[in-house]
Amino acid sequence: MKIYSLNTKSDFNQQNLCITIGNFDGVHIGHQSVINKLIAESENAKLKTTVMSFTPHPKIFFGKSKKIFSIISKDEKLDILKDMDIDIYIDFEFDMNLLTYQLMILLKK
Repeated sequence: MKIYSLNTKSDFNQQNLCITIGNFDGVHIGHQSVINKLIAESENAKLKTTVMSFTPHPKIFFGKSKKIFSIISKDEKLDILKDMDIDIYIDFEFDMNLLTYQLMILLKK
């Protein structure tokens, strides 16, 4: 599994991806169900399975939580995703630049 740490200024040139986005803070049965659908869709379309998550968790960024509440560590999460044969993991920086970027896209529509 390739691991990328990205932000709004990063260059990312991977193509042919099937992506699921979430924090997957426990990779529990519900998360695994979503990821298994990703795997099935990726196989059918011959795309790379990609899981994208955010650091810090948006709840922490917005001040809704001051403590890290992940059920498992990031390393444990990555190990589980590797065992599920995920091709790419993207750890995207959740910051004010991302919020501004998203707002600019919405305003252009």
